[in-house]
Amino acid sequence: MKKVFLIEDDLAIALALHDTLKAEHYDVAHFADGKKGFDATLAQSPDLLLLDWMLPNKNGIEICKDLRAQGFRAPILMLTSKSDEADKVLGLEFGADDYLTKPFSLRELLARMKALLRRATPNALTQSADEIKRGLFSLNLKTRQSHYNQTPLELLPKEFEMLRFFLERDGEAISRYELLDKVWSVSTEVTTRTIDEHIRKLRKKIGDDVESPKHIFTIHGFGYRFQSGAPT
Repeated sequence: MKKVFLIEDDLAIALALHDTLKAEHYDVAHFADGKKGFDATLAQSPDLLLLDWMLPNKNGIEICKDLRAQGFRAPILMLTSKSDEADKVLGLEFGADDYLTKPFSLRELLARMKALLRRATPNALTQSADEIKRGLFSLNLKTRQSHYNQTPLELLPKEFEMLRFFLERDGEAISRYELLDKVWSVSTEVTTRTIDEHIRKLRKKIGDDVESPKHIFTIHGFGYRFQSGAPT
């Protein structure tokens, strides 16, 4: 199920869009405040962002510009009452992928969303043969170099592979046994305690507080969830 974030302060429009997208089997989250929507988008990396232009606390252009600067690569579809060509060009120049002028038909919106999602890189992950970038993290698979917020990380081989796996599964719940399988290939000499110890060390290296995590979240009795977004 594709995750779609809607940042729209007109509650009537937001409710109609929310119900329509739910009926089309999208996982939808709505934010009426620009700053809260921006923070949530950066932290949780939806597959597509529907973004109003005029918003409280942070407008759509600022959100679009700042998300792209932080490495967010999922498609952004701007929804606005501004119809001037100059305004449309401005939105596209700051990183929007498409533009719909209010009022618009729901059928056209859904068609444009599907077109954008077909062309999008899954889960907003920027990845080449040699490099993975997500949020504040980057890994060079060829040189084995890693960075957090442009600061080099000194990672041991298994820590590097764990971070790589987390970035590839950003935002998903991952069991300890899956980590054992994918990172350690389920060696009989490795237990889930090994996972927890490597998580502890990785948290320390990226400055993540276990009591108030920004990136690595414990799911008690199961495993972990990793989120690559910048701290709020």
